[in-house]
Amino acid sequence: MSSPRLGIVMVHYHSEDLLGQSLKALIASSCPDFEVVVVNNGSSRPLDWIEQLDPRIKLVTPEQNLGFAAGSNLALNSLPPDVPRILTLNPDVMVEPTTIERLLDQLDSDATIGIITCRLLLSDGSLDPACHRNDPNLISAFAKQTGLQRLFRRNRLLGDYNMTWHSRNRPHEVGCVTGAFLLIRREAMEQAGGLFDERFFLYGEDLDLCRRVRGAGWRVFYEPSSWATHVKGSGRTRRAATTLHFYRAMWIYYRKWGFFRRNPLVLAPLALAISLMGLLELTRTQLRLAWRRVRP
Repeated sequence: MSSPRLGIVMVHYHSEDLLGQSLKALIASSCPDFEVVVVNNGSSRPLDWIEQLDPRIKLVTPEQNLGFAAGSNLALNSLPPDVPRILTLNPDVMVEPTTIERLLDQLDSDATIGIITCRLLLSDGSLDPACHRNDPNLISAFAKQTGLQRLFRRNRLLGDYNMTWHSRNRPHEVGCVTGAFLLIRREAMEQAGGLFDERFFLYGEDLDLCRRVRGAGWRVFYEPSSWATHVKGSGRTRRAATTLHFYRAMWIYYRKWGFFRRNPLVLAPLALAISLMGLLELTRTQLRLAWRRVRP
C-alpha cells in the first residue's frame, strides 16, 4: 500500500470543540490523499470520537503533556516514514477547501521551496502576523515586544520581526512562518536535521526549523492566494505558564542562534532583560485580570 501524499501533524491541548471543527474542515478539503495524526497532549475528556470521523485520522495519547515540539515529533513518527509532505496544523486552524491542494501543487512545481504557508487570517479577518516573519534579532525582537514595530511599520530595522515593511498581498520568500500552518517537504526536513527541536516546549520551535531549512539551502515561502482561519482565542489573557514558556523560548533561541551567544558580557544583561520583560508581562496580566474582576 502506497503512502499518502501528505501527513498532517496536530497537537491538541484542551480545545476539543475547535479540534472537531478543524478536522471536519480537513475532511471537506479538496485534497483527499492525506493521513492525520492527532496527539492528545492532556485533554480532560476522551478523544476517541475523532477516529470515528474519518479512517484517515489516528489518535496518539502520550502519558504526559509533551509540549508542542515533542508532541509534533511524536505525531511525525506515527506517520508512514516515506510520506513526502508534512503539514503541522494547529487544532484551532480551519483550512479552506482548496488551500492544501494548491500549496502541495506549488511545492511540486517549485523544487526550491522547502517550507510554504498560506495567508493565515485571524477571526476578525486580519492577518496573523506569525505567518509572515523574519529571523528575530535583538533589535527586532525588542521592537516587537515594546510596540516600536507598530509605530515604525515601514522601517526595515524596527519592523523586521514580522516584515511589516513588506506587502502581504503577493507571494514572496520570508524568513520564518508559524507552526500553526507549516507545510514542509520531507527532504528539506531531513536535510535540516528533523522536524522540531524538543528543547522548545512551546514557542520558538517553528523559527528554529525555518532557519535550519534555509540553512540547508531551501526557501521558505508565503503564498497569500490560499488561506486558512486561525481562531487563536483572541481576547483571552495569556496564562502565566504560557508566558514563562514564551520567554524561555526566547532565551533558548538566542543561545542557539544569537551572534553573541558565547559572549558572557552579552548573555548576562540579555538574561536580565528577558527576565524583566517576562516579569513585566506577568504583572500586566495580573492587573488586567484584577481589573476584569472589579469592573462592573
